[in-house]
Amino acid sequence: MTSARRERPRRRRRWRVLLLLVLLLGIAVWVASLWRRHVRAVRVAELTVTRDALKEQLAVLSARDPVLATLPDDDVLVGIPRRFAREALRQVAVGYLGHVEVALRDLRIHKSGSVSTKILFGHVTPGLYSLDLRIHEINGELEALRPKTHLHGQRIEVDMPVRIARGEGRATLVFDWDSRGLAGAVCGDFRATVPLAGKVVPRTYRAHGWIDVALDGETVTATPVFPGLVVNLRVEPSAATWAALEKVLGKQSAGCRTALKLVDHHALIEELLAKGFDVKVPQEIFQPMRRDLAFTRTVKLGGRDTLVRVLPRSLTAAPGYLWYGATVQLEYAAPNEGGGE
Repeated sequence: MTSARRERPRRRRRWRVLLLLVLLLGIAVWVASLWRRHVRAVRVAELTVTRDALKEQLAVLSARDPVLATLPDDDVLVGIPRRFAREALRQVAVGYLGHVEVALRDLRIHKSGSVSTKILFGHVTPGLYSLDLRIHEINGELEALRPKTHLHGQRIEVDMPVRIARGEGRATLVFDWDSRGLAGAVCGDFRATVPLAGKVVPRTYRAHGWIDVALDGETVTATPVFPGLVVNLRVEPSAATWAALEKVLGKQSAGCRTALKLVDHHALIEELLAKGFDVKVPQEIFQPMRRDLAFTRTVKLGGRDTLVRVLPRSLTAAPGYLWYGATVQLEYAAPNEGGGE
């Protein structure tokens, strides 16, 4: 009994020592936590001061630099060099006017006159002629060549050569001959109808216009405007057409052929076609082009699936660069959630 009594005070002392150690350990952890918070607060304060100083330096440099002065205030900035931007814009412009088809249908051209020849005692008129050219269709395909582009804010000015690369025409030629005087006795009146076909003569024109670029929400829209663009379609008759005309006229009598030699029908037909036919390219064919610039991706960040959204905010032309600004949004998935792309 005496031994048990002596053991109890010893146990109490051991518990007291243990409790004291636990208390001291808790105080140490608490002090360490306070120290870490203090160190973190000091570091944050130092970084804040550094950030503010850098922002001031950036503001000073931006005021001096015309490029930095135009930077949009967005989370992410992509600077596209104007040289690269111009090349891309050239491709866009060529895409608008490349392989555009223009056509004319159901036209009619008339030319008439008299044929006069000199004889011993003066001039006689062996006949009158009339040419009717009934055009069924002329079509041509435009080919855009390398343009010059200039950026002015949200507008891209375009100066571009446009070439009629290929095309063809179909028509019917009606040749009427009205004999007069002595020629009427040996020739008489007749009408020759000849199908006419030929290729469109290639020609190059200058297309002047612009492309307006606008950012509407998440979509960029490029609207082309080429006002007053007119091309000329001129048809050159094929060798088969001339041969068919000679064949029809060659069927007339010998006296009639002699009178017709006074008519340079080749020159008359070429004169009818020489000026060509103007075609105004309608603005309606230049449809706006739209592209969605926003995108969403799921990536791994810190071992968790993270949804990253990039949303466009601005599109700005500046000296030397075309700036594309965007904001970035992050959404972290719960640790137990799967998914991803």
